[in-house]
Amino acid sequence: VTGGSLGAKRINDTIEASRTALRNAGIQVLHIVGDRSELEVESSTDFVRLKYCDRMDLAIAAADLAVCRSGASTVCEFGAFGLPSVFVPYPVGNGEQRFNAVDLVSAGGAVLVNDSDFDLHYVRDQVIPLISNQKKLQAMSRVSKAASIANGTQLLYELVRGVLPTKANPDK
Repeated sequence: VTGGSLGAKRINDTIEASRTALRNAGIQVLHIVGDRSELEVESSTDFVRLKYCDRMDLAIAAADLAVCRSGASTVCEFGAFGLPSVFVPYPVGNGEQRFNAVDLVSAGGAVLVNDSDFDLHYVRDQVIPLISNQKKLQAMSRVSKAASIANGTQLLYELVRGVLPTKANPDK
């Protein structure tokens, strides 16, 4: 669970309110609350709370499902890795976070929920059944990978290389 480096109050508050339901369902949670959160760092066998995670690669690798905002980088990284996600777009601004996630959601690799609807009831009625369904998570993971671009660095390199002048073709 992450709201980004600064955190997301709605996500943090909802996960805090849902801890008993998550624990009772046997779900282990890594909750990255952000630097601005008033929630304290905590660690137990079923719940770890951090202010900041400097090894998101390991967090993603360990996760079966992400609950997060839908910033462009987050959507791209989680999609390319094949991490099924519940996206809770930031409710302020021009709605770009919703647009970031729409293709992945439409493909079936992620779920989108309004910030105002993300509460204890949503976690209990939607998130817990989803994370408890391994077949559904595996299908979402496959779709997520297929709908994402995993070689963005290579594509950007080729694009830049294609427009830069070279010794062999100085007119380029």
